[in-house]
Amino acid sequence: LKQTLSMEASALPGAQALPGAPQLPGPLAPYAGVLRAVKIFQELTNAQLAEATGFGELCQAAQGERLFEEGQEAEFFYIILEGELQILKKVDGAQAELPLATHRPPHITG
Repeated sequence: LKQTLSMEASALPGAQALPGAPQLPGPLAPYAGVLRAVKIFQELTNAQLAEATGFGELCQAAQGERLFEEGQEAEFFYIILEGELQILKKVDGAQAELPLATHRPPHITG
């Protein structure tokens, strides 16, 4: 599926640090509450979550930027921390694209 990322200008409330959320190093620190809500991280201890997020990096995408195309081999997965990710599908090989879904935090794709 073709995917485009549309980032909103303002942060969502979930991007705020929550009481009891782990202290994460570096640029992911403000997103500890959002990361804790991601299903694959829910069972981790705060120390494990901090270690796991050390393997990732924070990136921003411009509105309309495509992260990957249908059939492309996945190299990464993305955790949506702010904004929206719109999933699009070309219809019958035409130039038109059909919106299939919109993902918001906390959601994983890739």
